[in-house]
This record gives sequence, structure tokens and C-alpha cells, in this order.
Amino acid sequence: MVISGSGYTDSTGSWQKQGETVHARDYRGSLSYTLTIDEANSYYLEIEGQQFNAYSHVDEFELSVQVDGLSLGVQTLSATHEQTGTVGFYLPYLQPGEHTVTVQWINGKAQTTLEVIALRLQSISGPDLDGNGNADWIDTRLSRMTALDEKQVFSGVSPYTLEGTSYTLNQLSIQSDYSISEENAKAIVPRQGLIGKYYAHVDLNPEGETSIQVSDQGGAVSFDRYRNPAGDNGCRCAPMHGQDGYQSG
Repeated sequence: MVISGSGYTDSTGSWQKQGETVHARDYRGSLSYTLTIDEANSYYLEIEGQQFNAYSHVDEFELSVQVDGLSLGVQTLSATHEQTGTVGFYLPYLQPGEHTVTVQWINGKAQTTLEVIALRLQSISGPDLDGNGNADWIDTRLSRMTALDEKQVFSGVSPYTLEGTSYTLNQLSIQSDYSISEENAKAIVPRQGLIGKYYAHVDLNPEGETSIQVSDQGGAVSFDRYRNPAGDNGCRCAPMHGQDGYQSG
């Protein structure tokens, strides 16, 4: 998929379209683009740009990229007026549908003008030795970006603190079939811990089983919570395959 630089849907700062490209009229700003995904996957996004000002000696542009509000970091685009350059970002696992990519130019220099030529969305193939429908490199990447700290846990305390790894907290969803009152939402809010870590407080049903579903980056994991026959409030985590074939835990 190729989107021309001038094909943005929203912006901050002042920009000027020129055919298929767009260049800044301010010293900083951002451009937002809509990506329409047909197949769930982990994609690679390439951004091509150059120096629009023919008299400028500046040949580096700091670009920050977000997808659906999630920051993917900052990279330096190296390009001159005569030679274009590219930078690339690996996107999180995206489901089919529309997604918003925002490219922000971070700049504090004068006499420099960023020109965005195109955005290219690439699907990278690879062997699928386990036959789950995902390239093995995607499975490996997902397993490093989202996980639970314990595969099996017993807890005598409610609420129980569920902890794990997620670099895409805004994509993390935790649902429970039990709450301490009907007024309480059954969706559990994950909170940011250390870098790449999260935690959530989960109320356990004192009368029986509590079922919790965790999903992140397009994969889903199911956990069973129960009260054992001895009367101790227990918590057991059992990972299961999600609908997209991704397993965590």
C-alpha cells in the first residue's frame, strides 16, 4: 500500500500540497494518514521524504510516529534537496479496518523545510513452521511484547494483582465476569507499571469461579479463576489460544 504525501486527512501546523507531495510552511507540524488494513498482521511502515529548501544545509529530520495514538518512537530521516531518504517503523499487530498514522516533525532549526513524499505499508512474509497462520517472526515478536508474569498463580487475597508485559497498553483489554457490585464496570483498567509492564486489580468471586479474558495486539488469552473446595480463595491462570491464533503465557 502506498499513500502519497499529499494524501493526509488531518494536520497541525501549515503545509502546502504540491502534486503527490506535501511540504511544511512552518518549522514543525504533523500529518495524519488513514491506513485501511485488509488482513490482520504486523506491518512495516516506511516514510520517504527530503529537504524541500534548495538553499538549506540541514539534512536531518526528527520524525515521531504514532498509530491509533500509540507512540512508536522517534527516528531520524537523513535526506538532502537532491536525495530523498527513508525511515521505517514496525507497527503493532493491527486488525482489519481503518487505522490512523500520525507523523510529527520535531524541529527547532531555521531554514529547513520537510517534504513528505510517500508512506508505504509493507507486509513481511516468513516461514510458518507451526502452521498457525502467522509468520514465525511475528509470533516471536508478539511473545516478547505481551506476556503474563505467571503461568499459574494461586491467590488467597481479593482483589488479586494481575501483572504482565505489554508495550501497547492502549490495545490491552481485560474483562471479568465478576464485579463487587452491579454498578461497577466489568471491564478492568490496566495501569502502566515500569517500562513495558502493566498491572491490574481483579476482584475474585468469593462464591465460585471468576473468568477473566485478556487480549492484546490482536491475540486473546483466557484465564480461569476459582474458589477451591477447601474454601480458600484461589486464582489459577491457564493460557488458551486466542481467535487469531496467538498464545500468551
